Amino acid sequence: MSKYSHIMDVMTTVLPEAPTSTPVVGRHDINRSFDKLREVVTEPDHGLFGPGSMMWRIVKPMPVVPMMLMEAGLLEAPHPYIAFGTMGSKSSTEFLPRFHRSADAFYDWFCGDLDTALRTARRIFGYHSQITGALPEDIGGFERGHPYAANEQDVLIWVWATIIRPLKEYYEHLHGALRPTEVDQYYEECRRFALLFGIDDDRLPADWPSFVAYFDSVASSPVMDLSEEFLRRPGPLSGDSAGPWRARVLTRWFLSINAYRLPAPVRAQNVKLPTGRRDRAVAMVTLRAVRLLWPLLPRDLQESPRCRLEWRRIGAEAEPSRLGRWVQRKLPPPYSVSFRAAGLTGHEGQPQR
Repeated sequence: MSKYSHIMDVMTTVLPEAPTSTPVVGRHDINRSFDKLREVVTEPDHGLFGPGSMMWRIVKPMPVVPMMLMEAGLLEAPHPYIAFGTMGSKSSTEFLPRFHRSADAFYDWFCGDLDTALRTARRIFGYHSQITGALPEDIGGFERGHPYAANEQDVLIWVWATIIRPLKEYYEHLHGALRPTEVDQYYEECRRFALLFGIDDDRLPADWPSFVAYFDSVASSPVMDLSEEFLRRPGPLSGDSAGPWRARVLTRWFLSINAYRLPAPVRAQNVKLPTGRRDRAVAMVTLRAVRLLWPLLPRDLQESPRCRLEWRRIGAEAEPSRLGRWVQRKLPPPYSVSFRAAGLTGHEGQPQR
């Protein structure tokens, strides 16, 4: 993973010829990180953020979290630790259940109370603690046999980065650019969010411009090396979507938007993504149309029912209108209610794995 250092608040990126391992987050680290969160969160019922936070504002538009998840998956796939860490697991081929489980976790983190956020984070930490191994080939500057762990600090920082940048950018596409003070507030909240993963705060870029420099350097670094094994996997992220034709068309449509927005080095590696001239045109037209039409939609079609339901428990949201209740009935868990509230342990009752 690329390294960075802060010298007079300026981030200097160094891309080593031979990447090295960084500390792995263990149980002691995650406990210490959770203790910090309990110290800084003054209203546990409000969760990590609460009314007036930028995070609540940014995740409230209905498309933001799902579109972030799709883009984050594409950004993470070229990292060898992540690609080979998911090799052989159901999550590597059963895209849709994993996608819904991830959405449920993110809504717990962004909108749930503190206990729910920590409980979900500890469960995810436990799953990721089991993902260790050795790379089966020379890839991304790593030599064959190089040990990897899903909870390694630099890997977690990259995963965190693939979440927070798309969130901001999809929100801004719908509602316009944030002011500098709002960006600063958002990034401070993102640093708090990183504590859920046990990430050492000292390892994070100091501010948003430093973060963008870090993100761009990693996205274009030799570490991002999409494996042939990943490209052969079935599923929508590798271009082999299955199912009803409407679902295939919708998946290709969404992926064309994600592919259009990806950093060029990442987009170029995934040769099965819809990146043809027609796909680019569809993505451009869709993004422009959404920008124009979004302000005209009623609030109940703009905002996430899951967020509004979570915030209603603390009096931060009014009761929904008839249209709002209809939207909530039509959307399945976890986009209307949590899996937990629906009596499920995962998408269609599948275990959270």
